[in-house]
Amino acid sequence: RQNLLSPEKIGEYTGRAWEGIKKMLLEELHDEQSQLKKYILRSVNDFAQELLTDETMQQKIDGWIRHTAYRYILKNSKEAGTLISNTVGNWQGRELSQKLELEVGKDLQFIRINGTLVGGLVGLILYIISQLF
Repeated sequence: RQNLLSPEKIGEYTGRAWEGIKKMLLEELHDEQSQLKKYILRSVNDFAQELLTDETMQQKIDGWIRHTAYRYILKNSKEAGTLISNTVGNWQGRELSQKLELEVGKDLQFIRINGTLVGGLVGLILYIISQLF
């Protein structure tokens, strides 16, 4: 009894059991007609379909990803800063302007229009003041 339940024997039993399970799973996943493979594919498709339509689940997953990414970046802020610096540092001028235009183009256009209007109004006010005095 002592010999059957020794840590070495238990390790040996579990190792053999795991190898058998792993072999069976790999065989099942390679077989196109396998019920396990069909079940996994159906489950993944059902999950993807539910994810497309369930806004509550989308928000939960989005929140979890944001929270996890935020924690990871805080934990590895130096590496994240280095990655961003290296990535942006490797951009050429034209590539940088294209990326900025793509990401903040609408905001830049709004700023351009506001700048033109404000600049024009200030110029008009200065012109009127200079003509009056």
